Order: sequence, then C-alpha cells, then structure tokens
Amino acid sequence: MHEHAIAVFASDNDIAAYMRGEEIKPELPGMPKVFVEYQEKLSSASVEKKNNSTFADMKGKHLKERKESLQTFADSVLSSKIAKNEVKYLGKIDKTVITDMNNNGIELLSDKIFITDKIVLKYLNHPKAMKGAVIDLNRFSEIEHTIKNPANIYADIKSQQLVYIYASPYDEKSLKAVIHPNYTLKGNVFNLLKSIGIIERWHLDDKTMYRKIK
Repeated sequence: MHEHAIAVFASDNDIAAYMRGEEIKPELPGMPKVFVEYQEKLSSASVEKKNNSTFADMKGKHLKERKESLQTFADSVLSSKIAKNEVKYLGKIDKTVITDMNNNGIELLSDKIFITDKIVLKYLNHPKAMKGAVIDLNRFSEIEHTIKNPANIYADIKSQQLVYIYASPYDEKSLKAVIHPNYTLKGNVFNLLKSIGIIERWHLDDKTMYRKIK
C-alpha cells in the first residue's frame, strides 16, 4: 500500500479487522462506505525503526519539537503565554498499555508520548489551583518522571475515548497524567498527555471509574 493510500471499508467491523491486519472482505452493494486514511510510516513497526524521527519525517503538518527539559519548555511557554504549535517528547508509552490495547483489539500507532505548549498553558492561572488540584508550575519535571517511571497505570473505564492514567506520588496526594493513545494533531499521530491533575490517592481506587493495569 502506498504511503498515503485510502482504504475503503464496507462496515465498522471491516475497520477493526483492517487495524488487526486481517484480510478485508469485498465491499457489498448498498452498504455505507467509511474512508480511513492509512499512513504506512505510522505503523508500529515503522515507529520502532525510526525512534528518532521528527514530525517532518511523519509527513504531517508542521509541529516544532523542543529538545530542552520539560521544565525549561514549560517555563518558556508560561512566560510567553502564547501557543506556537510546539511539543515536548516525554518518553515511550509503557508496555503494559500496549498489552492492554492489544487485548482489546486496538493497535498502537506510535510509541511516543508528547505534551503540547497549548496544554501547558492550561495550567497558568488555572481555577483549580487554589484547591491544590493543579501541579506546581515549578514541578513539571515530575510529570516527565511519572511518564518514564509510573507507580501505577489505570484504564479510564468511564471515558468514551481510549484513555490511560499514569500516576505517581505527589506529596501526600497523587500526580495524575492522562494519556490519549493514537491522538491525531495536525496530521501527526502520537500519544498525547492531555491533562495533569493532583488528586487524593484513594481516588484511583474507585473500581467503577478505573481499571488498574499496573
């Protein structure tokens, strides 16, 4: 298949089969068509081979990757108060998440986790800061540590989207990093750290909301 070929499916079941690498049955007359753009370079095999690839290599629209530490990146973004389509690499997604996704018939399209400058800006003058529910703006390095060395990982079973929670101790509470796998931004697919919170440790023990996988 060409790098930007368009795959045509007859049903949602065909999409799931396609993502698992199974043969797709011919389209049946009268059934609705679903168009899914497939980028071969974003397959898990390609990602593993190109661990040091840039967004330009992914053939997506321009996103600038910052190379400094997360804290330095955050300080710069919070100082400028402007989102410039910049991203910071945080680490690879945990193998436990990959296994859980595979068990649910979902293929991971990238093993990298990023945070965007727009998300960092959310925590400037955040309304929940006075309640202690927002990370100290001088402690962003702890987010990077949580991504690389999570104490626990949970699947959010209440979310309508595919969401995983990375958690680690934060003083007497827990730092909660919310990861959205296979997130698409400006034509690029990666795993996005979409939100960060400080919560009571017992909160993640609620089995009606979270399923512990690590």
